[in-house]
Amino acid sequence: GELEEQKVARAALGLSAERVVLFFGYIRPYKGLKTLIEAMAKLRTEDLELVIAGECYEDKGIYTSLIERLGISGRVHFIDRYISNEEVPRFFAAADLCALPYKSATQSGIVQVAYAFGVPVIVTSVGGIPEVVDDGVSGLLVPPDRPDLFATAIDRFFEDDLSDMLRA
Repeated sequence: GELEEQKVARAALGLSAERVVLFFGYIRPYKGLKTLIEAMAKLRTEDLELVIAGECYEDKGIYTSLIERLGISGRVHFIDRYISNEEVPRFFAAADLCALPYKSATQSGIVQVAYAFGVPVIVTSVGGIPEVVDDGVSGLLVPPDRPDLFATAIDRFFEDDLSDMLRA
């Protein structure tokens, strides 16, 4: 079943936490990954790991040094490479939640991918993204560039156990 699949996927990715948040896709400045990394350091939720999976189109050091400075290296798995189509299901199977902390965007194909795998999303309210996310139903909406509010949304997701409610 789904839980078994999740266990297998997490083992394959070397994850051991009870909760997994996924950032998936090409890493470019507008994707707002910094916001998510900063949010990770503000979480109340314990036993949570962040998986960052995708090709980096800027200096990876921007992120790795921030992760180290915040002291969260042990909770962040940075898989900085192209993810083949065959591998995609494994990442989404492992995740409880897909995070899209974009600073700007017209739309996101990742939201559709997450929905296809039944993974709820937390996204920033930029561009056309809010149109595809029903706030509180299929995901949570957060203003951009607000690590504090992004952290609060992740905490709320796990504390209120919204995963069932949010499965589209």
